[in-house]
Amino acid sequence: MKAGDLDRIKHAAKNGHLTYGRHALERAKQRSVSRADVIRAIATSTDLEGQEDRKIRLKGGVDIDGDPLEVVVVEIQSGLFVVTVL
Repeated sequence: MKAGDLDRIKHAAKNGHLTYGRHALERAKQRSVSRADVIRAIATSTDLEGQEDRKIRLKGGVDIDGDPLEVVVVEIQSGLFVVTVL
């Protein structure tokens, strides 16, 4: 990953450019994670890790209650595609 990637991802989330995959919606429901939690977790992420298939794991973030929450995304033309929440 390059310098500035985390800032670009945070900017996309802040502006609401998020699309959720079915898996992400299922996991969010199972874990009682709201869309606001996802946005907060991305905004507070401190690190990222490149994964296979262009996936990016955002680490060190917290949800709106302050609980740890990691988010896996893929950058797409319209912003971010949320793959899953952990």
